[in-house]
Amino acid sequence: MRIKDYNLYWGELHTHTFCGNSSFGTIEDAAEIARTHLDFWAPGEHYNLPLREIRHSMFDWERISRVVAESNDPGRFVTFPGFEFAREEGDYNLYLCRPISTLPEIKDYPDLFAFARREGAIVIPHHLGYKVGCRGMRWDWFDPSIMPLVEMFSMHGSSEDDRGDFPMDLPWMGPRETGGTVLKGLMQGHIFGLIASSDGHNAYPGSYKMGLVAAYAEELTRESLWNALRARRTYAVTGDRILMDFRINGHLMGEICPFSQERSISVWVEGLDALDKIEIIKNGHILLREHASLDRNYPLEGESKFKIRLEWGWGPGEPFEWRGSLNLKGGEILSAFPCFGAPGPNEILSMSRNVLNWASVTVGNSIFDWKTGRYGREGTNSIVLTIQGDGRTLLVLKLNDRTFSCSLAELMNGSRVELMEGPFDQKVKFHEPIAESQYCKSLEIADTYSGSRQRDFYYLRLTQANGQMAWSSPIWVESPI
Repeated sequence: MRIKDYNLYWGELHTHTFCGNSSFGTIEDAAEIARTHLDFWAPGEHYNLPLREIRHSMFDWERISRVVAESNDPGRFVTFPGFEFAREEGDYNLYLCRPISTLPEIKDYPDLFAFARREGAIVIPHHLGYKVGCRGMRWDWFDPSIMPLVEMFSMHGSSEDDRGDFPMDLPWMGPRETGGTVLKGLMQGHIFGLIASSDGHNAYPGSYKMGLVAAYAEELTRESLWNALRARRTYAVTGDRILMDFRINGHLMGEICPFSQERSISVWVEGLDALDKIEIIKNGHILLREHASLDRNYPLEGESKFKIRLEWGWGPGEPFEWRGSLNLKGGEILSAFPCFGAPGPNEILSMSRNVLNWASVTVGNSIFDWKTGRYGREGTNSIVLTIQGDGRTLLVLKLNDRTFSCSLAELMNGSRVELMEGPFDQKVKFHEPIAESQYCKSLEIADTYSGSRQRDFYYLRLTQANGQMAWSSPIWVESPI
């Protein structure tokens, strides 16, 4: 997608391949996985043993730098070097625009922040919403010169507020408290943008349902993306790659607008599922809440656009390999969005106007494991397609040696599950199609100066019918003083 002078790119800035004394995979494998379905990526390996000063025995800056340098491919896939420093007072990820040969000894937070200032690095605090002083965010430490962004969402949950979806309730770290949350920081007047990234301890960057960052940049290069991160032209999604354009008086998310008594707010969103709620938050309060109709309103005549999700997996607890091919008859494939996770490998192999091919590995019978994600799910993978067609459009799906087919008209009556073998084996699900009127929305509203703050902040929050969410970076409007 392209808006104004920018293209939209998808990335992950927080992948682990080890923690404690356990190894989950190699950083080389993580880089290869990232390039199959992301535009940009940065590792977030543990510099120190969590909550201790001692450098982690598995931390190898030379190896990290080599993999990052070898993987960077401008125009196709961009990488940044980085690492995580964790102590009781909070966890911070530090990223550099390009590899450097050596790191200094970092014993504490002042060392970390001083190194960031010397090198022009970005420091991103994460899982902010835990108890302050117990891995939560200390807003009195916030430094906008090195902290243009914070991690709103990860496998830990949402740090937006102490209320709301995706609670942070890992038994050894939760629950949330208000003091470190994103809204608390914004209400204190701090300026920062929002991202999501997985914090995945599975060596699988971009695991579905564990968080992704969207960035608006001129081109897919380190310099351009780095400028986008610095300028806060970012937003956070929990999993589905929701498209979002949010502006005030023509200014994009992340910008600080000059004072204006009248504010023209424009919103455009395109989901991967039916839209449920569109909310504009102003100064911590809901300025607008628009509910979708969710009425299965399908066009009856002529060709239209639809979103349709194909999901596969479930079954026994052993890895299962899939070779998938979708042939669309009487319609056209316009786009395909991957929703992949561990164990992999998973990849969209090719796409034409009528045929989509992919490969995937799933493991069924999965239950929660913090190594694979608090909100992630290992048992299935899916692809969401945008298609042009009508009720007669036929989806012919070949998975391994099985072939299934159904028309859009049949799926408009409800979703459909097919068995690969017996009732306790792997399955595939054709989700009900979503009409364009249900997944796409534009809004124009007007607002005025509140008269109560140094500057007003606004951000956009979107919730889909399937529970997946997105948050824009805020836009600030200066006061007249």
